[in-house]
Amino acid sequence: MPIFLSTCKFDFIRPQSLMLKEDIDTYNLKHTYLDIDSDNKKVDHVHNVVRPYLEESKTVNDAMDKFMKENI
Repeated sequence: MPIFLSTCKFDFIRPQSLMLKEDIDTYNLKHTYLDIDSDNKKVDHVHNVVRPYLEESKTVNDAMDKFMKENI
């Protein structure tokens, strides 16, 4: 099953996301991975849902839309 994974600098579960990414790479699973490097403190966990107007959120949502269209 394809996996969509997104995290960012201020995501409180970023360490777990990075561990999951390592497992995904280890098993060579089909995936899309985004690591948003923003200094904006509002770009945190699920920022793309809570603050969809941010450019970083638009990036995640556009990637998620593309992922869904290509994999479902």
